[in-house]
Amino acid sequence: MSNTMKKSILPPIVVLGLLFPSSMVIDHSWRIHDPEMSVQLADISLIARFILLFFSTYLIYPIAFLGGLSPKTRMALSFTPHAYWVFYQSAIHMPLYSVPETVYLVFNPVFIFFIARTFFQVGLCEIVCRFLFRGRAASKPIEPAPVLKCLVGGTVVMVMVVVFATNFNRFYFLLREMIFS
Repeated sequence: MSNTMKKSILPPIVVLGLLFPSSMVIDHSWRIHDPEMSVQLADISLIARFILLFFSTYLIYPIAFLGGLSPKTRMALSFTPHAYWVFYQSAIHMPLYSVPETVYLVFNPVFIFFIARTFFQVGLCEIVCRFLFRGRAASKPIEPAPVLKCLVGGTVVMVMVVVFATNFNRFYFLLREMIFS
């Protein structure tokens, strides 16, 4: 296996290696005979999965940056945990819904929110990594691509928050269905 392949596989494997057991604990916690312990174990795993999904870009991107991978590869690697989660949720709901309903599920606002937030985080990580790891003298002035990613991702996230804040009940039940299922 080439060195570049090892560098590109390591960051998402770390996050997916933590996400997969969390998902398995959530799915199989009902088998514990003590209901209170089952619920607590599932809740802890849900919180861990949420934290991993939310902050995975901040873990993956710097590792890939220090590994010397290209910006496109770093961005693709940052989306890996979210792609896993979308695939996982789609696989769970596929037997329950028809194909068009599952396609709608994939393109629902929660997934779009994750994509926009990841763009924002990738742009922010690029700016911070250039500043911290390459030093002020070695790096070029701030390039437009990371700033544009931050602006576009941040704008979409803010628009979605404002839109859903006006109809919070719908957003709450959508989040509850998608994250805690």
